[in-house]
Amino acid sequence: MFFNRRERREILVLNVIPLIDISAMIIIFLVMGSVFGETSILIPPGVFLPKSNNKEQLLNAPQVTISKGKVTFTLIKEELAIEDFSAVGTLPKISQLKAQIKNYISKLPKEDLKQGVVLNIVATKTEKYKNLFDVLKVFRESGFQSILFLSQGN
Repeated sequence: MFFNRRERREILVLNVIPLIDISAMIIIFLVMGSVFGETSILIPPGVFLPKSNNKEQLLNAPQVTISKGKVTFTLIKEELAIEDFSAVGTLPKISQLKAQIKNYISKLPKEDLKQGVVLNIVATKTEKYKNLFDVLKVFRESGFQSILFLSQGN
């Protein structure tokens, strides 16, 4: 009997190293290119927001809450009285606040500064305009360029 003898074939080996490299690059690209943004605004109880028809989105930025004669800034743990802002140049608290804000702005990454330095304002609809103006003047002088007011949609 005559048997055809087959040639020995080598076992097929899959080279996985390039596959792992490409997979790792795709994962890194997707992770680095993803934007995970969350905007959380804390509205104190008893604060009634003004109504607005504007559809502009809120940006992730520090928040200033103005209600019941108090001003709260999310980056600083203490509350300041609105009366402190009316005498801007005389109070050491305001000078200290400005210095802290300028320090915060100087530490922001360059990517965040492209759109301008943004601040979110939460104020009751019954707050006097003069009080808002005095508070905003301090934050503008400290370096905030865009100020967004939080309002309630219709």
